[in-house]
Amino acid sequence: MKQVAVVALVLVVAGCGGAKKAAVPETALLTGVDVQASKVVFTFKSAPQTVTERWVPRSQLLESGSGSPVPLKGAAYLMIQF
Repeated sequence: MKQVAVVALVLVVAGCGGAKKAAVPETALLTGVDVQASKVVFTFKSAPQTVTERWVPRSQLLESGSGSPVPLKGAAYLMIQF
């Protein structure tokens, strides 16, 4: 009987036994952007629920909030949304 009580106590202290998982935040928290020669690495504190990417014409690249055009050079534009 003493062994069962010790095992039960260890399981409770270890967090076993139905503890609820933390909820996933609705908004991702971007903490860093690292631009390298052939890739861009985004670092998050809380990961985004969805990530979409697509090639778009320059006319579709607008600043978030103001809607102003983004002045960019080049011929190909990859839009990534979190």
